[in-house]
Amino acid sequence: MAECRVLSPRWLQGFGGGPVGFVDHTTLCFASGCFVRFVDTQSHKWFFFKGPETGINTLASSVKSNRFAIADCGLHPTIRVFSYPHFQCSAILKGGAELEISFLSFSYTGPYLASFSGLPDFSLCVWDWMNCTLLCCHSLHGVNLLGLTFNPSNWKQLFTIGDRHMSIWSVEQSDNVYLLRSRPVSLPSEDGKEVIDEDVVLPGRHDTMLGLSVPNLPVSARAGLIGEVAKRFVPRNFSKQLLRPCSFCWTSASQLFVGCREGHLLQIDCNGDSFTISPLFPGPPGSEETLQPGHVNALALQKLGLFAGGTDGKLHQLIIQSSEVKVHVCGDVGSSISSLVFGEDHEKLAITTERGSIHMYSTLYSSSVEVVLDMHSTAPFISVDTLAPDNTYCIVS
Repeated sequence: MAECRVLSPRWLQGFGGGPVGFVDHTTLCFASGCFVRFVDTQSHKWFFFKGPETGINTLASSVKSNRFAIADCGLHPTIRVFSYPHFQCSAILKGGAELEISFLSFSYTGPYLASFSGLPDFSLCVWDWMNCTLLCCHSLHGVNLLGLTFNPSNWKQLFTIGDRHMSIWSVEQSDNVYLLRSRPVSLPSEDGKEVIDEDVVLPGRHDTMLGLSVPNLPVSARAGLIGEVAKRFVPRNFSKQLLRPCSFCWTSASQLFVGCREGHLLQIDCNGDSFTISPLFPGPPGSEETLQPGHVNALALQKLGLFAGGTDGKLHQLIIQSSEVKVHVCGDVGSSISSLVFGEDHEKLAITTERGSIHMYSTLYSSSVEVVLDMHSTAPFISVDTLAPDNTYCIVS
C-alpha cells in the first residue's frame, strides 16, 4: 500500500476586512479560515500558520511581546497564545465561554489578555496568559460589545463599547483576588450637548387621611427592574436619540477618543473615579473640513494627530488643538475602511477595507497609500455559475 501523506496548502486567499494586527515591526497577521496569515509590509511576501480545524473566530496580536492569540470556533472554545516567529504555544486558556469568543485584546504592559464571550455568556474576562490563569470575570447580562481594549498606560483599566453604551472598567486587586468594576459612561444625545440622566425619579405622594406617604423612587424601581437592566432603563417620555459609538482609541494621558456613527467625535477625560465627556466638532457645518456620518468608523492615534476612516474610503487626519479640530484628507483607498492599526514605531499605518484589501500609509512619506494585499486584484476567476431560481451569479475566485 502506498504511503499516506498529509497535503500542505500552497495557495491561500480569503480576507473579509476583519481585525488585523502587527506581530513585529513589519509583519501583519489576520485570520483566514482556519489559518493565520502573515504579510510582510515591506517585501509583500506572505506565509501562514495552521490553526484549529474548527476555524478561528477572532484574533489578537501584541507587538510588544511578539505574541498572537486565536480563539477557535465550536462548543467550549479555547484561547491559544503563540510566540512569533517560532510558533510555539505559550498558553492554552479554557473556561471563558460556552459557545463563542467574540473579542480578544492584549495589554500593552504585562502578560494580560482580555476576552469577551457572546451568546449565552456575554462575559468579560481578564487572563494572565503567562500562568494560564483566569484573574476575574464579569457578566454583562445580555449586552453585546463592539470592541474592547486596555489602557496603554495601565493594564488595570479597560474600555468597552456597544451599539448603545460605553463603559470604563477597573481591575481591583486584593492579594490574589481580582474583581472587575464597571463605570458606565452616559452617551450624549445627537445634538452633542445634552447628556441623558438615566436615574429618573418621579415625585412622591404626601401623607393623606387614607394612607401613608410614598417615597420618591426611580422609575426603574417602580417597574421592578434590578441590576444592570435598571441602570440602562430610560422611560419613553424621557428618552432621546443617543449617539452610537463605533470606534475608539486611548491616548498616553489616559484620555479616550470615541467615534460615533453619526459623525460625532467625543473626548473622554478619565480623572480617577470620575470622567468628563467633551464633544468635538471638526470644521464648520456644511464645509469639506467637517466629518459626515460614517467618517469615523475607525480611529488610530499618532503624534501628528488622530487618523480616522470610514464608509467614504478616505483617510482623514484630525489635528486637535484645545476645542478646535482641523480635518485633512491624507488619501483614498476606494472602499469602506474597517480598521486602522499603527505599528510599534507609529510611522506606518495599516488600513483594512471591507472588500478585503490592506493598505499602508507612511506618516513620513505621506504622498500616497500603498497597496499591500488586495484579494480582488490577485485572485483569478475559476468558475462562474447561476444560482436557481433567480438569475444571481456565483463567481469563484
